[in-house]
Parts: sequence; C-alpha cells; structure tokens
Amino acid sequence: QVHTGGIWTESLQELQSKVRPELAQLIQCIVSRNSQYENNEHTSSSTAKSNTNIHLAVVTFSGQIELIRGVLSSIVPQKSPPNSQNQGNDNHTAYSTANMIPIRGEDGSWKPPYPPQGWWPDDADVNYDSGKQTHMLSAIREIESLHGGDRIRIGKSTTLLIDDDDFNVQVARQNGVRAVRLYPSNPGRVFADIMGLR
Repeated sequence: QVHTGGIWTESLQELQSKVRPELAQLIQCIVSRNSQYENNEHTSSSTAKSNTNIHLAVVTFSGQIELIRGVLSSIVPQKSPPNSQNQGNDNHTAYSTANMIPIRGEDGSWKPPYPPQGWWPDDADVNYDSGKQTHMLSAIREIESLHGGDRIRIGKSTTLLIDDDDFNVQVARQNGVRAVRLYPSNPGRVFADIMGLR
C-alpha cells in the first residue's frame, strides 16, 4: 500500500503492515497450492512436482532486497526443510518458503543474463533493455536451475507479470509476456484480470 522508492527508512514491521492484503492472499494461495501438490502421492516424481507448481519471483527496481525478503517472510509460512531429521529438536532451524523465492532488484547481486538465449524461441524479438525483462529472465533461470534445468522450462505462455506500473506491464505485453496491472485504487481487480487471461 506504499511505494518505498528503494529508500525505506522505517522499520521492517512498519513495512510489513503496508502489504496489500490482495497480494498477500494471492501469494499465500500459491504457496498453499504448491504444498498440496508436493504432498500429493500422485505427483511423486520431482519432474511432475516442478511442472505443476506455480513458481514465484519478485522483480523490482528497489535495492533493498533483505527488506523485501523480510516482508515475504511475514506473508508465507515457516516450515521445516524436507527430509529433515529430528524435527522436534529445539536446535532444528526452520526455514521460510520466502527464502526459496528469487528476488531480482537493483542491489548489484546479479547480472543481466546476456546473451538472452534459451529462454524463448523468439528471443531475438524481445527488448531486454526496458521494463523488467532481464529481471524476469534472471529469476526464471534460477527457478529452472533449482528444479533440475531440463526438467522444467518456463516460457512466455507460462510467465505472468503483476505490476502496478503500467509501463512495465505494457513492455512485457509488447514482448509477448503475459501481464496484468495491479491498480492501487482497485487492487481486488487483479484476481478477475488474472482469471480473464487466455
């Protein structure tokens, strides 16, 4: 409910209180859905799980990545690492699903993945110097790498940008990436717009 401008100086708790309920609900629903698929005995292979999951990423022009990570941690649940032993041990360290969500911002921790090959068949037609195209590409490559590379491929038809800046939305659409705008005055509209995508 607030634009930090990449220069947030208040506490993390104060920023956590500004999270749009609609976005928090959307993220929580996705995390819950993924957990159900992962626990489903009918999707026992890692390939099946990777292909049925909805993979989240945050792309931003802010450089305050740890602050963003802290906000995500307040939205998604804590859980124990898979296959962990002794989960009742007080020394066991829980981890957050938030730590598994790639964040691409202006903190200098990543480089634009040039040459931009191997993402989409028509990479040559994509303008990577505008909007959040390189942010998305870098995050997608991390997701693919985390799930075994060749076992999961993410393309334009399976990528969705949600952004409150119409410029970023239009750039994504011009490059063939699906995108919906989050309207600050009517944030609930984002659900209908997502459902209306074809």
